Formats: sequence, structure tokens, C-alpha cells
Amino acid sequence: MSFTISSPLCTICQVSIETQEHFLLACPLKSAVWTGILLEFFGTVPLPSVLSNAFQSFVFPSILNPAIPASSVFGLTILAIWDHHWSFHFNSVPFLLSAMLHIVCKSISRLCSELELDSP
Repeated sequence: MSFTISSPLCTICQVSIETQEHFLLACPLKSAVWTGILLEFFGTVPLPSVLSNAFQSFVFPSILNPAIPASSVFGLTILAIWDHHWSFHFNSVPFLLSAMLHIVCKSISRLCSELELDSP
């Protein structure tokens, strides 16, 4: 299965040129995912510096529930964005904010359940 890229614009938002930063953070739809996740798990709106520090220096904001590793929230969000991005391209799955937030929250819930099994 393959697809052809006919434009340098992001195929999801069709607004900006696709760069590494746009791929993960700056696309309006992906930015909305980050906003939703950071509000849900960190209680804050993500400033560009917060996301930059997390990705470049592994410095994460304080999380609301200390039982959940902040790095895992970021990692699972990246995984969901990556997976959903390519599902959009290869399987024509719409990139929907509500679906993305549900997937990330479900993954984090599963992680929490697994961590509880490991605790004494």
C-alpha cells in the first residue's frame, strides 16, 4: 500500500508545510490533542516551552496524579498521534480530536492498571 504526496502542505490540516515540528506539535489538530491531554493530566494549557522542554530535555510539567509517570503521558500521546496520522494516510481514518483523546486516555488508563499490578 502506498500513497503519493503531491504537495508540501500537511495532508491533515492543509494549512502549513509539513515539518517535523508540524508533524507532532504545530498542526492545529495535533495541537488540540496536546491541549486536551495537558489539560486532562496536568491541569494546564501547553505553552510551546512546556512541550519543547518535554521533547528536548525530558523536563515535564507537574502531573495532577503522581501515580502516572508524566513521561508516559507524553510517550503515549506521541504514539497515538503517530498511529492516527498514518491511519489517516493509509486507511483514510479521519483525524478526529475526540477519537484521539479517547485513545490516549484509554492507553493511560491501561498503563495505570498495569502499574497497580506491579505495586506491592
